[in-house]
Amino acid sequence: MEAKLKRLAVLLLDDDDGITEEAYQALLDVLPEPLALELNKLVDAVDGRFYLPSGQDWK
Repeated sequence: MEAKLKRLAVLLLDDDDGITEEAYQALLDVLPEPLALELNKLVDAVDGRFYLPSGQDWK
C-alpha cells in the first residue's frame, strides 16, 4: 500500500504546474504520517502550487 501511495503522490506532484495548496493538503491528509513528513521534505512550492522539483525521486 505504501508504494501505491508514493506512486500516486509522485504522479500528482511531478508536473510543471504542480497542485494547489488545497489539493496538497488533501494528499497529506490521506498519507500515513511518516510518509507525509517524508514528502514534505521533498516538495517545493511557488505561488501556492506544490510540486516535486526536477530530478527529485521519492522511492
